[in-house]
Amino acid sequence: MDVAPARTRGARRVASVDNTLFWIIAGVAVLIGVILQRLSGMGTGLVVAPTLAALFGGAIGVLMSNMTAIVSSALILYAIRGRVAWRRGAVIVAWAIPGAVLGAVLVQVVPTAWLTIFVGVVVLIALALTFARPHVREIHSPLLTAAAGATGGFFNTASGQAAPALLMYARFTRWEQREFAATLQLIFLGMNILSVGFKSIGMTVASLPPVWVIPAVVVLVVVGVAIGSRLERRVSPAAARRLAVGLAVLGAGLAIVRGVLAL
Repeated sequence: MDVAPARTRGARRVASVDNTLFWIIAGVAVLIGVILQRLSGMGTGLVVAPTLAALFGGAIGVLMSNMTAIVSSALILYAIRGRVAWRRGAVIVAWAIPGAVLGAVLVQVVPTAWLTIFVGVVVLIALALTFARPHVREIHSPLLTAAAGATGGFFNTASGQAAPALLMYARFTRWEQREFAATLQLIFLGMNILSVGFKSIGMTVASLPPVWVIPAVVVLVVVGVAIGSRLERRVSPAAARRLAVGLAVLGAGLAIVRGVLAL
């Protein structure tokens, strides 16, 4: 009795991947997300993940968001490598491994509709945590580092959103903002490599994005960083951040609606 619905869902997924308009929208979302990331420090994950999830479903959408984050983090990391706390960032990435494995399992077993809803909800929670600034007492503990890494790895793999766990870790440890922002690029690079690697293991070739997506993402990220650099003197970080938040809310809402309609 479940064969027909399964075929229908599969047909919808293939139709989405083969839809030229969807790919154009996805390309624009990646470009805008990278530009906003360059201008305000936020944008790639918040804008790209929910938008691609709304277009292609949670699994493929988040996977492509992870791929975009690898390229953008690598470029930004190279530019600010002198401010990175390499050992501290590497420890957090190491603790992200079990979380990334669990997130990859979740992506494989949870139906696409529920995963798409999950991505949208996590993005809204991430926005709330980003702008809410709860007062927390200072804590320095290896257990806190492990928890931040594992939680970040899980949510980055399942929804493309590692920032909330890392932001709370920085607040607990009173991590200096300049060093934290730089080290985030190392952490994002490591976590997204883990996310793409573990999720690719359990995916068939047919379920992966087309091969041309990889060079296209590289080109879009490079162009986005270049445009963002040129706009840096004309657009304030606050204005870019407001636009990023607005697009993230819109993308999250669309992802939730798509998921609910697909149930």
